[in-house]
Amino acid sequence: MPAEDCAAIIVEPIQGAGGYIVPPHAFLRGLERICHEREILLMVDEVQTGFGKTGQLFACDYFGITPDILCLSKAIAAGLPMGATITRAHLMEWELNTHENTLGGNPVVIAAALAVLDIFQEENLTAAARRIGERLARGWQELQRRCAVIGDVRHAGAMIGIEFVQDRETKEPAAALRNRFVKECFEHGLLTLGAGPCSVRLAPPLILSDEQVDMGLAIMEEVLSGLSVG
Repeated sequence: MPAEDCAAIIVEPIQGAGGYIVPPHAFLRGLERICHEREILLMVDEVQTGFGKTGQLFACDYFGITPDILCLSKAIAAGLPMGATITRAHLMEWELNTHENTLGGNPVVIAAALAVLDIFQEENLTAAARRIGERLARGWQELQRRCAVIGDVRHAGAMIGIEFVQDRETKEPAAALRNRFVKECFEHGLLTLGAGPCSVRLAPPLILSDEQVDMGLAIMEEVLSGLSVG
């Protein structure tokens, strides 16, 4: 497609449902440069990555990019239904009545969103995400060294992706093993979430203590030790 026929590119900075796939910083920075050179709008979907998950308030800060349009939801109002679109000023110059929405202007969710921003600042939750993520990633990297079924451990802040494989050399997916892991963690009182062909994604609360992180790691290690490929 010629650049002049492309109005915008939308990208999820870290693939969420794909299994927390974290791209190299150079990829998104290169995409930003190409968009600016060719006058293509860069739209970034931060519904999953926004509000501290990467250890920065937004994944755009984590990767060092500035999009033209930023899409937010989920954590923005602590679970209440809310979404937001933030853009450069010139993109918001519409004539009156040319844009509308169904559920806009809800004062309750706006109050919740403002409280979320206050709590992030007061409790320094971005730093907490970095602490939690580093502790979880170290624990899983140690498990990876001991368990051949762990093909990859990916993380950005408190977003942790663990890939289950039949064989670490061939990277053959082990979806059934992943599913057993998720099920048995649940039976041990720990919620994990499958994603992509054979990955588990961990998105822990940003208020966890080190003791709670270690408790979760202990449960996952116990479950993992009881699994076998087959």
